[in-house]
Amino acid sequence: MDDILLLDAVERYLNGEMSQTEKTYFEEIRKNNPDIDQLVVEHTLFITTINNYSNIKSLKHTLHEVETKLSQEGIITKTL
Repeated sequence: MDDILLLDAVERYLNGEMSQTEKTYFEEIRKNNPDIDQLVVEHTLFITTINNYSNIKSLKHTLHEVETKLSQEGIITKTL
């Protein structure tokens, strides 16, 4: 299976975008091919890590905005 098509299938599987027939077939492939199963596990970890990083970046951005606003209003003193 072509790498791009395989990665697309993994993403569709993880996102629940496969029909029941496709899902059953893909799960059978995972059972019989440890490399594909490992790819699914690694891709799941990769997506989770990227989402966690995005959430942390968003939180830091929000904290910076709040700090700037509170500093401008004189409620806190911003130190370097």
